[in-house]
Amino acid sequence: MAVDYLNALNVGSGLQTNDIIDALVEAERAPKANEITTAKDKRTVEISGLGQIKSGFEKMDTSLAPIEKVTGLAVASSGTGMAVEISDARVAKNFSHAMNINTVAAAQTLVFGNYSSETASVGTGSLAFSFGTWAANGTFSANSARTAKTVTIASGSGTLEGLRDAINTANMQVTASILKTSSTSYSLVLQSREGAAHAMQIAVSEDASAAGLNSFAYTSVNNSTQTIAAADASFTMDGVTITRDSNEITDLVEGVKLTIKSTTSAAETVSGTYNTATAKAAMQILVDQINGISTTLRDLSKRGTGGVDDGPLAGDPYVMILRRQLRNYTTTAITGFQDSSIYLTDFGVKTERDGTLKLDTAKFEKTFTANPDAFAALTTSRITSGSSLVIPTVAGT
Repeated sequence: MAVDYLNALNVGSGLQTNDIIDALVEAERAPKANEITTAKDKRTVEISGLGQIKSGFEKMDTSLAPIEKVTGLAVASSGTGMAVEISDARVAKNFSHAMNINTVAAAQTLVFGNYSSETASVGTGSLAFSFGTWAANGTFSANSARTAKTVTIASGSGTLEGLRDAINTANMQVTASILKTSSTSYSLVLQSREGAAHAMQIAVSEDASAAGLNSFAYTSVNNSTQTIAAADASFTMDGVTITRDSNEITDLVEGVKLTIKSTTSAAETVSGTYNTATAKAAMQILVDQINGISTTLRDLSKRGTGGVDDGPLAGDPYVMILRRQLRNYTTTAITGFQDSSIYLTDFGVKTERDGTLKLDTAKFEKTFTANPDAFAALTTSRITSGSSLVIPTVAGT
């Protein structure tokens, strides 16, 4: 028989034994439970603090993205014949050139028409594409830099759209498309890449049992088929005649892409000039973002005084490292851009007594005006080589 001895002890004693035992157990358990709860709360606060740091750096990264590669260099064109843009801010510098566009580069375009539908039969066989230059007398000279390609049209693919797809998947810098010229007429349009030396010659070998491909042969100049002749771009730059096989030109002005849009009747000026206001605005964004994350780190890691609690990450070595790195940012030399090292302080960034940064705009303007190229060291990456035989590049750019 089970006996409740604890309750039995209460008889006639006047003592509430169960209550006493419960109190003793609680007295033993409570401090340990409080320790666990306190430790748990501390860890929760620390994790929350680390989350604030992560969020702060993500915000900083987003805010700094628009000024990445901003060097203060502004490019412009005085007319509509040529567009200009910075392609590599690391090396682009101020420039000014007079440009006169004589001809615009063109891609040869061939049109083969009068098909009743996209699924109209075109036959089977093969088309051999060669690339080169068509002379005025009709002579074709192959371009040794281009590889000839053969496109095979097998049974089941001998339709206008099947031919289009086969040409497009051949990866030979020829684009095929189908153009609906009327409610009952479709044409196959072939376009090669820009440049006089990239015109097409097409030799056809059709299957006797499924004729029709011969309609796509192009072995002599035929202006009823050729709607646009291949051509190079021709222009003068500061009076010097230049030709290119593309309207996009990246090898004339370092770090700058020029794009020919149309011919011109007079010279237009393309230029790049340093803009102090643009660079100063970028620098102010940088200073503000560093101050923002520095304040977050300071508040999270501060030691409490006068009854004020410590910050949730007070004494955390990780936070201390981050704060030290940010403090050193203004005094760390940036090397490799010019003969002498470049510092943020050179551009008027100074540290206040409370540890925040402040931009001395007068000093910034003075330094930027005297040495604008140095500003690129703050927003871009650059690697150089002391040998003309070595051309360094930054991976991923």
